[in-house]
Amino acid sequence: MTSDLTTFMTGALALLAAPGPTNTLIATSAAAVGWVRSLPLLAAELAGYAIAIAVLICAVGDVVAKSPAFGAALSALVCTYLLYLAAKLWRQGGVELSAGVPASVTDVLLTTVVNPKGIVLAFSLLPSPFPVETEAVLTWGGALALAIAASGALWLAIGAALKRSLPGSLGSCLVCRGGAVALTLLAGGIGGRLVTMI
Repeated sequence: MTSDLTTFMTGALALLAAPGPTNTLIATSAAAVGWVRSLPLLAAELAGYAIAIAVLICAVGDVVAKSPAFGAALSALVCTYLLYLAAKLWRQGGVELSAGVPASVTDVLLTTVVNPKGIVLAFSLLPSPFPVETEAVLTWGGALALAIAASGALWLAIGAALKRSLPGSLGSCLVCRGGAVALTLLAGGIGGRLVTMI
């Protein structure tokens, strides 16, 4: 199991550290308002992946595998949600962020629940069938939580570095608008795959 766990951690860290919608929101928040005020977003990311993986393993996996139309509808939903978040970040790029954060806990939670990385974690990296013994669930769940925390901390650090290099309200504006562009590009990539599915 140690070898399997090492392989899982390596794959999970590589996957979770890659740029994506959740990481974009975390980095954008840290760049706009600092890493301390953005720390609650890591709990939302962890909860989002836990919810997504549990639902995928327990309920949705067979439906997605058997119904390409369901997978396409899910992709369309993800694409639409990412465009909504991009518009929200773009609008926030024009206002002072001292009172709030560009990405809320709810934004990160929902984005993570629909993040395609959850599918890869559930069906490619975690053991299949997933073990139901308490010790195994705690071991694999703990390893996943550690990978999520490490990846989230990396993106908080990236955002904090951006904050230091782009001080003031202009920096916040550029970061929010840059995050909006990144989310739009991610949505475009998902939309492009969706077109080829149809």
